[in-house]
Amino acid sequence: MTNMIRVGRLAMGALLTGALLAGGGTVYAKDASGGGQANGAAAVQSNGQATQATKRIRHIRQQLVQARKAALKDNPELKQQRKALTEQVKGKMRDQGVDPDKYVARLREIAKKIRSKEVDDKQQKALAKEYRSKRRDLITARSKAMNDKDVKQASKDFRKSLMAAMKKENPDVEDLLAEYRKAQGQLRKQMRSSGQGGGQGQG
Repeated sequence: MTNMIRVGRLAMGALLTGALLAGGGTVYAKDASGGGQANGAAAVQSNGQATQATKRIRHIRQQLVQARKAALKDNPELKQQRKALTEQVKGKMRDQGVDPDKYVARLREIAKKIRSKEVDDKQQKALAKEYRSKRRDLITARSKAMNDKDVKQASKDFRKSLMAAMKKENPDVEDLLAEYRKAQGQLRKQMRSSGQGGGQGQG
C-alpha cells in the first residue's frame, strides 16, 4: 500500500516533461545499504563508492535544476511553450478517454482515504484495486500521448529551447548532463555488483 501514498508524484509536472532531468538522480541512494549481507570489507567499500557516486549525482542534479529554474524564470516564452506542451499532452490523453486532472485528483483522494485508516479491509481492497486500475490507465494514456508524432515534435522543440536557455545560465550544462548520465550508469553498475556479491541481490 505504501506506493499508493506517493500518488501526488504523478501530477502533471512529473507526468509530462521532466525534460533534461528525467530519471531520478538519488533513487539509488535507498539501495546503497541493500547489500548488507555481502562480504565484509567488499560490501563496505562498495557502499562507500555508491555513497560517493550518489553525492556526486545529487550535486550535479542541483546545478542542473538551478540552471533550469533560472532559464524558465528569465524566459517567459519558455514557460508558455511548456504550458502549451502540457495542454497538448493532456488533450491527447483525453482523446483516449482519460482526463489526467480528474484521474490524478481521484488517485489523491484514494490515497488520502487509505492514509486516514477510516475504511475497513474490504473497502481498502476495493480502493486499492481502483487505484491500480486508474494509475495504469493514466500511465498508459500518457505513454501513448508522448509517442504521438506532434507531441514528440513539440517535446523535442521544447527541450531544444530549454537547453539553449540553460546554456546561457550555465555554459557547462552539456558537460554536467554527460557527467550526470555517466555517474548514474556507474552507480547502477556498483549497485548490481554489490547485490551479486551478497548472494541475493535484489536488482
